Amino acid sequence: MPAIRGYNLDGILLGEISCPPRFDSETSILNPSFQDRMSKDQLLLHLILNSVTHVVTSQILKVASSSAHEVWKAIANLCGAQNRSRVQVCRTAILTANKGTKTMTQYLQFLKENVDNMAVAGAPMSEIDLITSALVGLDTEYMTYSAILQERPSLTWPEMYASLISFKARLQQMHNVTVSLGNVSITPSANAAYVRPTNGFNKDVAGMYKNQGRGNGNRGSYNGGRGNKGKGKCGRFNSNNRPVCQICKKVGHEASICYYITDLAYGTNNPHHAHVNHSFLNSVPSQFTQQIRTPPPPNALFAAGSSF
Repeated sequence: MPAIRGYNLDGILLGEISCPPRFDSETSILNPSFQDRMSKDQLLLHLILNSVTHVVTSQILKVASSSAHEVWKAIANLCGAQNRSRVQVCRTAILTANKGTKTMTQYLQFLKENVDNMAVAGAPMSEIDLITSALVGLDTEYMTYSAILQERPSLTWPEMYASLISFKARLQQMHNVTVSLGNVSITPSANAAYVRPTNGFNKDVAGMYKNQGRGNGNRGSYNGGRGNKGKGKCGRFNSNNRPVCQICKKVGHEASICYYITDLAYGTNNPHHAHVNHSFLNSVPSQFTQQIRTPPPPNALFAAGSSF
């Protein structure tokens, strides 16, 4: 159209300028104005037919040999029918659109393309209708934010577009944080749960035997900090976290490795051993006491304790 208007041919194309008579009514001579008009008309007809596809040309064959104005009207009617159908398709696509599996950008671009096609077809959609359709088609996760946007008095399409893209980015960040936290195990690892045993217990057992014959030295070894006479190292530790022997009632070892487990006479005649659990000693199987008649040497017990 710009080139046609530049050569002042739009009046002929649109039928605004009527065609002059072919012959002069007085002289019956060919009218020069008619010749000039026909030259311009054929030039326009050539431009039109070379600008349309073969599909369109096949549908306007009946008027292809007439004037440029008649061909232009036929094309307009043909395109008008197609445009009306196209408008209905685009309008239906907009009203029934939903985000679904599309990204936010794809969803909004889909709506905008259909609105542009409607405008080209001569039936533009208002901006408020486009915004309403876009917000209605969002998923449930956008429901609250969609209601907030609808309450804005003068919301434009660019503003809504930027707001939804930004909101989607924030949702994605929150999702990534949730996934990262879900991948972190709340169960302590084996390294964290494992406490490496120390040699303190073994040294305490050895100290118990080294302190024999020194009065009350054995008390200090397993008294857990109550006695100061002994020279064992166990007195520096808190007895609350250490086992208590069921035989001698001392802190720092269990009955299974107690030195007096095979001494059935232990505590019977010694008033200092009144706390001995005789019921536990009596429950020891006889075959065990027959096999082990004498207590093991201190060095053997120390070696056995080091394996725990």
